[in-house]
Amino acid sequence: MITHPKFLQKSFGSISTSILSQRIEQDFQNRIGQPLVVVESAEAMIPNVFSRLSNAIGFAKRRFAKAGAAFGLTYIIISNLNGSISLSLAWYMASKQTGLSPLAPGQWKALLAAYASLYMLITLARPLRVALAFSLTKNTEEYLLQTEERFGISRAAAIVLNIPLGLILWIGCAVTGVGLASILSGVPIW
Repeated sequence: MITHPKFLQKSFGSISTSILSQRIEQDFQNRIGQPLVVVESAEAMIPNVFSRLSNAIGFAKRRFAKAGAAFGLTYIIISNLNGSISLSLAWYMASKQTGLSPLAPGQWKALLAAYASLYMLITLARPLRVALAFSLTKNTEEYLLQTEERFGISRAAAIVLNIPLGLILWIGCAVTGVGLASILSGVPIW
């Protein structure tokens, strides 16, 4: 017979049925080295919340796949704009807190700490980004068709042509946002 820890002996010492005793022994053997209560971390909980929320409002992987390249381009642009805004806010927070630019030696930690504090909000905004991307996919689709017609190129070429344009937009927004954060915080970029 397996010896149980004292808390199990006290809890189940008075129960004499062999079936219950066997189940307890079997369960205890299966849980050796595992916590009795499993608590989800915030990192593990966020995808679960997103999954439940997205399933509740009708988003599914099949719907993403059906949306195609236009949805993908739209989502990438929205995510990059969200990243630019997040970087700008983190830059402002770090500059205001330290009084130095995040580009100054040793100041990256302050920028990363500020970004980490915003990360939960960024993650919670993901369903909104997906919903916004779905609502704007039709516009991106029309833009891709116009690109195809104006330049007389294939669909794949129109998509490839729009990827660098999205990157230019992202970099422009990040530079503008960081510049604005620098002006508002009163700390020069360099």
